[in-house]
Amino acid sequence: MIDQIGQQGKKSKRRCCRVLGFRRQTYYSRLSGHRPEQLDQQIAELLHKTVKRFIAWGFWLIFFYLRKQGHPWNHKKVYRIWKAEQLHLRVVPRRPRIRRLYQALLAPEQVNQGWAMDFVSDWIVGPNQKAVRVINIMDESSRRALWTQAYRSISAKTLIEVLNQVIDYRRTSSLHSLRQWPGVHCSATYRLGQ
Repeated sequence: MIDQIGQQGKKSKRRCCRVLGFRRQTYYSRLSGHRPEQLDQQIAELLHKTVKRFIAWGFWLIFFYLRKQGHPWNHKKVYRIWKAEQLHLRVVPRRPRIRRLYQALLAPEQVNQGWAMDFVSDWIVGPNQKAVRVINIMDESSRRALWTQAYRSISAKTLIEVLNQVIDYRRTSSLHSLRQWPGVHCSATYRLGQ
């Protein structure tokens, strides 16, 4: 186009480039055979092939894969073509969260109708610095601590033994619920029924 205008009006290349808004460097590089759109098309085809082969890969994995294949393009050029071809991964829609109505737990009206268990973990200060686990059992009605005992580790067997000791100590048969640990609730009610 610049050559045609220059031949028709006998204008200089500099004048033609200024009128058309081209850089002279661009004109001379294209005149020598530099066609960046052909390279962009080649990169786009290679990106499409790679994306079909590696479906779950994002831009950076594919870019480094192409780099290991020996292609010298920098990431800015490849990313520009990646965005133009719209090859980014599909964003998986999030599942809707289940909205629950939280209701306040009703406190028992009488003592020994419900107990609550809690476990606390701490470290002993000293040269050994060993871990300590503490079992706390509270009455939900009176908010009194029924039992507190420390162990190095608490197994299910240890927990059941502690609960049996608390039941014997309290001499109760009206325990209805042990909140927070349903499996222990079964063993405690079995012990109370005996």
